[in-house]
Formats: sequence, structure tokens, C-alpha cells
Amino acid sequence: LTKDSDYSVFSFCFSIFIKNMFGELTNIDKKVKSEWITFLQNLQDKNTGLFIDPESKSKATDSEHDSNHLNIQLTTFCVAALDCLDSSSRYPLKFVEEYYNPSYLNDWLGKLNWRRSSNSGNKVMFIAICLIYNYERFGIRKAKLALDIWFMWMDKNQNSKTGFWSIDTNGSYMQGMSGFYHQFVIYMYMDRQVQYQSKLVDKLLFIQQPDGLFYPGNGGGSCYDIDGITPLIYFYKNNN
Repeated sequence: LTKDSDYSVFSFCFSIFIKNMFGELTNIDKKVKSEWITFLQNLQDKNTGLFIDPESKSKATDSEHDSNHLNIQLTTFCVAALDCLDSSSRYPLKFVEEYYNPSYLNDWLGKLNWRRSSNSGNKVMFIAICLIYNYERFGIRKAKLALDIWFMWMDKNQNSKTGFWSIDTNGSYMQGMSGFYHQFVIYMYMDRQVQYQSKLVDKLLFIQQPDGLFYPGNGGGSCYDIDGITPLIYFYKNNN
């Protein structure tokens, strides 16, 4: 998103989100809009439903951010960008069908590294978004039932002392906060109440840095700040 930066599919999606946020998509030429939609739709693999970045393997930084992680992440960005453009994917997101099996879903959730909840939180958020998309866009009932199981697991495994979905010492602090936000946006979207709200507020305010932001060491950081500020505003507006 800077003048001299390299192009990527991710940055293309981000540019659509920014234009949508400021109401600029209504002024886009119809031909250009159609080209953008076609470009995004052409990224989808018919067999899996994944939107695939041809460069995902070269962009993978470690085992927690492998090409599969990046392509599932990109899929959530692409369907959101298409929605901003009043369009949708050509095919259902078939790769999430294995998560329709309650035993598989529960086993997968339990085996994620919840000491690194910033990463595991991302993974479970991606899958929840895809389940919601298949249900809302394609009317796939099994996707909604799987989402119900997802929520049951989250409610059962949420830490009652912090409100986070994390374990280990750092899971009570920055890792916990980073992991919490990812599931929290799913709760917000589905209008589902999050447990332990007073504990969450106390912990988030404890984590807040002297400059009022949430990056450790001051100065702010986009992910940290949205992770901390969004739930605080939400709880303030939705509670007496």
C-alpha cells in the first residue's frame, strides 16, 4: 500500500477494504469493477474452493504460516473483498467440508498450539469465517451446524480467569489478547455474547501501555491496538 512496495493479492484486497470504508466503491467505473471481480474470482480453485496465491509457498515464513495458512487467510480476504464489490465466489468453500464432522472439528481445535494463540486464533477465525460464508451465501446447513460446534468448543475452553483462549504464562498477557480478538470478531458478527466480560476488561486495561496504546514498549502497533481497543469499546457500548 505504499508507492514503491511490491504488488500482492493481499494488498489488492486491502485497497478494496479501504475504498469501501470511505464509500469510494460507489464511484468505481462498472467496467473496472467487473474486472476486479473477475480477477478475484479467477483465483478460486474449483475443486477446493480456496483462493490461491501463486506465490504463497515463497511467502511462507514458518510452519505456523505455511502456504495452506496463507491461502485460507487469503480466501477470507477475497470473499470479503467480493462482498464489498456486491459479488461472491463462484463456488462454495469446499475445503471446510471436513470440519463439518464434529469429531474432526473438536480434535483439530484441541490440537492447535494455544500457547501461540495469536496464530491458533487466526486459524480458528479463518475456519469460522468460511463456515459462515458457506451457510450465508450457499445455504449449506452443515456449515451452520459446524459453527455451532465451534462456539461450543470456544465457550467450554475459554479461560475463566482472563477471558482469553490461551494457556501458559504469556497466554494471560500479549499472546492471550492477540488470540482473543480473532474469536471475538466471530462472536460480534454472530451477535453472540462473550463470557467473562468483566475479567476481560480488567485484563485488557492491565495490558494497556502508558501511552494509552497496546504495543509492548509504547508507540502502538496496528494488530495489538485493534486487539485491545475493539473489545473495550464494544463492551462499553453494550453494557451499562
